[in-house]
Amino acid sequence: MNFLADRVRFQVDTGPLLLPDFSATHEHWIDRLLMAETVYNTFDWAEFVARAPTPFVVDGQQVATVLHYSDYRAYPARTTFYAAGTL
Repeated sequence: MNFLADRVRFQVDTGPLLLPDFSATHEHWIDRLLMAETVYNTFDWAEFVARAPTPFVVDGQQVATVLHYSDYRAYPARTTFYAAGTL
């Protein structure tokens, strides 16, 4: 977690974690999960970047497909922070 006290700003970067793909219809539940990182800086919604096949482009031409954290998703959320000790 990054925190800037003088600007009262923060950003959380955590992962990898398993993120449910609510649009998936695969028969097996395990196939409905995505590997993702969470990246957010607000208390009322959460952002995730899931690993997905992503085109690799050189000079305007796709030369390969790679697995990369490129599938952005955001969901309403309520965030609570817990801390031990004093700041």
